[in-house]
Formats: sequence, C-alpha cells, structure tokens
Amino acid sequence: MDLTNKKFLSKARIKQAKDFLKDAKILIVTGGYKTVANRSYYAIFHAMRAVLAFDGIDRKKHSALISEFRKCYILRQKYLMIICQTSLQNFFTLE
Repeated sequence: MDLTNKKFLSKARIKQAKDFLKDAKILIVTGGYKTVANRSYYAIFHAMRAVLAFDGIDRKKHSALISEFRKCYILRQKYLMIICQTSLQNFFTLE
C-alpha cells in the first residue's frame, strides 16, 4: 500500500474515532455511562487502527489489534528507553 492510500485509510479511521468520541461526549451529559465507556473504547480502537495503517498493518480482531499496537509502539519504545538509559549509564561510568 502506498503512502497516499495509507493516509486516506488513516484519515477515515480517525474520523470513525472522532465520531465515537463525539457520541461519548453527548452521552455523558445524559448519564449513559455504560454506553459512554463503549463509545470511548471504540474511539480508541479506531485511533489505534489509524496509527497502524501508516505501517500497512490492519487487524480487525480487538485482541490482535491490541497485541500488534503493543508490539509495534509500546514495547519498541520501552526497549529504546532501556538502551538509551544503559548507554548513558555506561558513558558516565567510563571515567
């Protein structure tokens, strides 16, 4: 998938996320808290799909999406932080 298609897909998914978030904001005023939680969850779900679209990744199952997002972004970031911290510690202990 080329960059143009990735951007288009990502924008469409962000629009879905915003629509769900808009619904949640309306429902919170009326006290429909269970529905607010549901709409908020789906806002996050579609936002995560939008981010993954830039890497050409699509997961429709919730568990697969969460796993892929965690692997691609959360764990990768943690590993980078650990590597940076270790490098800094080694640099300052080389005196």
